[in-house]
Amino acid sequence: MKIVIYLILVIFFSARLEAQTIKIGSLQYGSVNWELKLIKELELDKKNDFNLEIIELASKNAAAVA
Repeated sequence: MKIVIYLILVIFFSARLEAQTIKIGSLQYGSVNWELKLIKELELDKKNDFNLEIIELASKNAAAVA
């Protein structure tokens, strides 16, 4: 249990040092893509110290490619 807590703390503090990039693949015509674009438009990713990279895909294999 102590190891898990230690790992969580290490990940938390290392993530706070620099903004991480999160890549998300989604269908370009889906509602998830609309939500992701809204996050980018309102700059919610930058306000929460990460960079969201949206990869628009045209098939149902979005999760496998990302």
